[in-house]
Amino acid sequence: MNEVERQGKAMEVVAAVGRLIKDSSPVPSGHVYAQLCGALSLDTYQSIITILKRCGFVKEENYLLTWIGDRDGKTVESGLSNNNDEGSSHVAGGDEQEDLSDPLGGEG
Repeated sequence: MNEVERQGKAMEVVAAVGRLIKDSSPVPSGHVYAQLCGALSLDTYQSIITILKRCGFVKEENYLLTWIGDRDGKTVESGLSNNNDEGSSHVAGGDEQEDLSDPLGGEG
């Protein structure tokens, strides 16, 4: 799989987690992770939540995730791709950049 395909898959994983949160919102973060723990490591899950928060789609308060996205017709897919210009594997929005090149954290 080339780098562009890997980045595309990473964006799909982030978008899927975003849709899961949107459909269940508000939802305890641990409940979301429990649904995903067979496919994602805890570190990868926490990185995805950080990305969604930095992009303005999710807020987290006392481990409760609430969907706040879709403002101005922006979807999680379009919001992530807008923050991922020029084929970069990083999402803008904070001092630290999240690497999306391996969405499953090496868990294949």
